[in-house]
Amino acid sequence: MRRCPRPRFVCILALVLATWAAPAGARQDARVVRSRSEQFVVHSPTFTAPLLATDTNRTWLVVQPDPLAVSAERIKQRLLTELDAPDRWQGKIHLNISLDMPAGSPPLLTSARFADGWQYSLRLPTRLEREVLVRGLLQAILTEMANRTPGVRPAELPAWLVYGLAAYLVSGGGPEVAFEAASVVSQLGEGWAEVKPTVRVSAADRDLSQVRDHLAQFVSPQILLRWGDEGIRQLREFLGTQPPLTFNELSLPGPEQLAGEETPRFRASAQLFTLQLLSLPDGPRMMRAFVGSVTRALNWQTAFFAAYSPVFSTPADVEKWWAVSSAGFSSRDESKTWSAAETLERLDMVLMTAIRTTPPGQAVPETLNVSLQRILTELDTQRQLQVLREKLPQLRFLQGRASRDTLSLVTGYADVVARYLEQRPKAGAPPARKNEPSVNLRLLMRSTLTRLDALDARRAQAWQALKEPPVSLPANP
Repeated sequence: MRRCPRPRFVCILALVLATWAAPAGARQDARVVRSRSEQFVVHSPTFTAPLLATDTNRTWLVVQPDPLAVSAERIKQRLLTELDAPDRWQGKIHLNISLDMPAGSPPLLTSARFADGWQYSLRLPTRLEREVLVRGLLQAILTEMANRTPGVRPAELPAWLVYGLAAYLVSGGGPEVAFEAASVVSQLGEGWAEVKPTVRVSAADRDLSQVRDHLAQFVSPQILLRWGDEGIRQLREFLGTQPPLTFNELSLPGPEQLAGEETPRFRASAQLFTLQLLSLPDGPRMMRAFVGSVTRALNWQTAFFAAYSPVFSTPADVEKWWAVSSAGFSSRDESKTWSAAETLERLDMVLMTAIRTTPPGQAVPETLNVSLQRILTELDTQRQLQVLREKLPQLRFLQGRASRDTLSLVTGYADVVARYLEQRPKAGAPPARKNEPSVNLRLLMRSTLTRLDALDARRAQAWQALKEPPVSLPANP
């Protein structure tokens, strides 16, 4: 291979000029780019040109057709993974890169219904923030998913859903969901201009394994595995200094939340709220049902409570659940944790349930405090699930306040309840997906009772250890 005799910069400049001097016909063919699934069609006044250098500001992107088409597919695939849904798109989404839009302008989505279905157009500026791009593409993808179900009105989606999912996808681990064209100097390389990842090291990162163990109490392990370490640290630190917004504030955001000083707080609250919903037992299915039913409901709130009826009945139920589940997520302050004795006392109160029953041969009912095992074996399915859904947020709250010695015990109970709530509705029903194993009710009940018995034995040992005086070691002779 013949080497360029001129200085390196001159060679790079010549390469770029030669690219731009390509025949007009070749550039015209490259202005329309279709994604791999052909759902996304990118329209651009220019073709994708290599950059002279990579922008050091990683929050901003130069929007060009080829990277945009790949980014749209990546975002869709990540969303389908989180929702555990197949790719069954129906409406094409046209992505129009506009030279007339000022840099940083928010994407503009328009929808049009034709005889053969919906068509979507998303106008984008040539330069904007990475998360704003992801947010715009997500809004288009979610709108297309919602409009697949014929209804009385076009899809209306809450802002917290789009903001929350976008923040999660941007901060998630793995390949970037949105990126720009590679720079020429990084392609030539030879060490002096290679693009290397930025590594951030802070005091909080040193205890990252402990942070992950703590967050696993409030977010499902599947989501946590796909969540980047930097995203974990940033969200946890932010919500440790500013309390999350209430459900009512998330539902009715004002201009200051969507494009003002309160935007970071709205973004962080929406991200945590969305992740908590996905972490509920059967969370991905309920979120799919929510998105798929907004066109048939009076508004998105009506669709939300219909989809999440197994968990929430009223806005007050959501506020209570959100307050409890978010309280322990932001941080675990050891100075505010309870003692081992206080933790065990509160755990005993949570695990026992008062029920009214009429013993055989008696006419007057009486109130009995029964264990979780008796709840599972003596109550009907509907009452079982109702009681356990009330217990789970209480156990999650205990995890945030439990002493270090009792934390694994409380976590064990919470995990057993969460698993049963997730698996019980599937027992006896055919698998939702082709390769998904069926759930045997008898085996599920047996394994749940066995794990509860083992946890009860550990709890009894913990109480016994508190009642016995510490063993004093003999002095050295």
